[in-house]
Amino acid sequence: MAATAPITNVGSRVDLRLRAGADFLTQLTFLNPDGSAVDLTGVQLAAQVRRLPLDPVPVATFTIAVQQPPTSGIATMTMPGNVSAALTFGNSYVDNVSRYAWDLTLTDATGLVSAPIFGSVCLAAGVTR
Repeated sequence: MAATAPITNVGSRVDLRLRAGADFLTQLTFLNPDGSAVDLTGVQLAAQVRRLPLDPVPVATFTIAVQQPPTSGIATMTMPGNVSAALTFGNSYVDNVSRYAWDLTLTDATGLVSAPIFGSVCLAAGVTR
């Protein structure tokens, strides 16, 4: 009997660790299954953080900018330190109070919505003040 692969639209799990009060910046590269870059022309990207996935109001929002040219499939995702500092967090990434959920949605030019990335956001307190 041949093994079967699941068909899913869940996306890939990417967990984030942030130092509260420090600016966060990362580069995202979107690739098609064949390894070529996703054309981000006309695409809207959005990413939010919530305490729990079903909470009605996000506690933070990432800013996402598609890099030029959009055919490169590259975007940057940022969160200023003052935003992460305003969230509740403990002394360590593993403290339950420091854990949040996040995902990123991609809406293409035709209005089709996908969620290619999801995961947890874990915050830790900074030391240097």
